[in-house]
Amino acid sequence: MRSKRRRAGAGSCVCSSLAGHHLKVVDENSGDLDESDISAYLYIYAYVLKRSRRTQKRERTTITLRFRSYDRYEDNNREAQKWRTTIKCLLADSPVSYTLPHNDKKLLILLNPKSGPGKARELFQTKVAPILQEAEASYDLHVTKYAKYAREFVRTRNVYSWRGIVAVG
Repeated sequence: MRSKRRRAGAGSCVCSSLAGHHLKVVDENSGDLDESDISAYLYIYAYVLKRSRRTQKRERTTITLRFRSYDRYEDNNREAQKWRTTIKCLLADSPVSYTLPHNDKKLLILLNPKSGPGKARELFQTKVAPILQEAEASYDLHVTKYAKYAREFVRTRNVYSWRGIVAVG
């Protein structure tokens, strides 16, 4: 989830009409999107499970919320930030407030570059890291150096200092 100002040429977005409750698509070439646009945008990323005949795969879906109720960008951005905070509180199962749920703990990612076909590093950089970035999840990445390195690493550290442990191989 992120909130940012609209960039020219960034594609179309789904917006809520002020008059009605239905969604409409605003084309990037329409008059609504110009350099003086004071709207704030909140992007929500979801990975929805899609099933085909033999496999299940997650498909990335982006929901774009456009905030333009106020006459100034700063006010629209403040409203978008309230929505962002509320959504993050609901996802964290914490009481809704105007401050983000506090979780300083990072994920521990142990990457074994030699396992399988040896493409774990590439897989992490192309598939996993972008998802973690979209989720605003901080992490510590440790690349294993030899056999049983991950086991020794975890045994010599306080595992409670991380939110979770992820093995990539």
